[in-house]
Amino acid sequence: MEMEDRTDRTRWEELMVIDEAGGSRASQGQGGYLSDMLDTEILTGSRTMEGFEFSDQVGVPEEHGTDVSDGVVVENLTDSFASGASIVTGEIRVSEGLDAHIAKGEPLLTTKLVGQASDRNMEMIWSWLMKDDVLRIGIYGMGGVGKTSLVTHIHNQLLQRPSSFNYVFWVTVTQNFTISKLQSLIAKAIYLDLSNEEDEKKRAAKLSKALIAKGKSVLILDDLWDRFPLEKVGIPVEGNACKLILTTRSLEVCRRMGCQKSIKVELLTKEEAWTLFVEKLGHIAKLSLEVVQIAESVAAECSRLPLGIIAMAGSMRGVDDLHEWRNAWTELKQSEVRVDDMEPEVFHILRFSYMRLSDSALQQCLLYCAFFPEDFTVDREDLIGYLIDEGIVQPMKSRQAEYDRGQAMLNKLENACLLQSYISKENYRCFKMHDLIRDMAIQN
Repeated sequence: MEMEDRTDRTRWEELMVIDEAGGSRASQGQGGYLSDMLDTEILTGSRTMEGFEFSDQVGVPEEHGTDVSDGVVVENLTDSFASGASIVTGEIRVSEGLDAHIAKGEPLLTTKLVGQASDRNMEMIWSWLMKDDVLRIGIYGMGGVGKTSLVTHIHNQLLQRPSSFNYVFWVTVTQNFTISKLQSLIAKAIYLDLSNEEDEKKRAAKLSKALIAKGKSVLILDDLWDRFPLEKVGIPVEGNACKLILTTRSLEVCRRMGCQKSIKVELLTKEEAWTLFVEKLGHIAKLSLEVVQIAESVAAECSRLPLGIIAMAGSMRGVDDLHEWRNAWTELKQSEVRVDDMEPEVFHILRFSYMRLSDSALQQCLLYCAFFPEDFTVDREDLIGYLIDEGIVQPMKSRQAEYDRGQAMLNKLENACLLQSYISKENYRCFKMHDLIRDMAIQN
């Protein structure tokens, strides 16, 4: 297979190599190479998926209105909840002087938006993008509410309409980003080589020149935690060459980044939260009336957060016993909440889903996956090999038996909605972990 077809796998294999002093590979255990990896790769910035970005987060509006404060127009908006997957194709040209070849666009894997407000919301955002005086758009809301899902649809819609913009770039920003790291991420997205330039001011000048040279383009910065000076990074602040869309958990970040339009992604309504829970649970018709009543209480405990609803429904999928549902409800209410930067409601639900995993090997498997860098994708076959080499898959009579056990473990984590599975454009089966699930796992 071609090296470029499996960049994430290659990067992970590079991380497995021991330092100059020498030593063995992954079999030494997590305390060695994973610690080294965390000190290097995770802190250098997140990686985008090869061709796709998956998001099963969703939302639906309770109301729609406009509030003007401090010169910022705030639209109450929720990303409509989704069902069914779709991939939108497109093509992006690489500018002359940077890379002479024609590069395929990288549509992101998302879910079909449904709901009364979805078309109106998308049209609103598109109208802002078409206005020359709107250069920066902010999308904000609490973690797990569906910000990435919304901006993913915007990204794919832009790819479908190349006559409106020449280029669309996606960059996932990490919580601990620096100016230099953000410059490197943007440079990679636009095919600009900054590897031989260390001075931040010179890097910023080259980035700005390259972005302006591309003409009308859109740069999407997903998961921004704090403001930064655009000119210090190299993002053009004047003219209409490069529009900026950012997602963040804070309206204050939108304001301080100079967003002319800011959209809040709201929680689901109670009815829509229950609809999503039933959809992800998948067997509501088989449940007794008493179990359904408890299930409604469990769904309500998710605080109308799409990510929490999806994780909770996944953890209860296939369960029809009244006592097990009642026990789950009791444990959920009594579960201990321990949070750093994550909203209590999100951590509360995700940790409960983790604790409900049927055996310690599954928990170890999930924790192992959390040690991959944020937004890192890994080939399913490679991941099973790592789990076997690490001893997370217990030794069995044959390699095939161990492989089958690894497949079963990943299936259970996928069914519990704790791992996101997708098929890459090269037709490889891959996995990725949502950043909030990863945060929860690391805190355990």
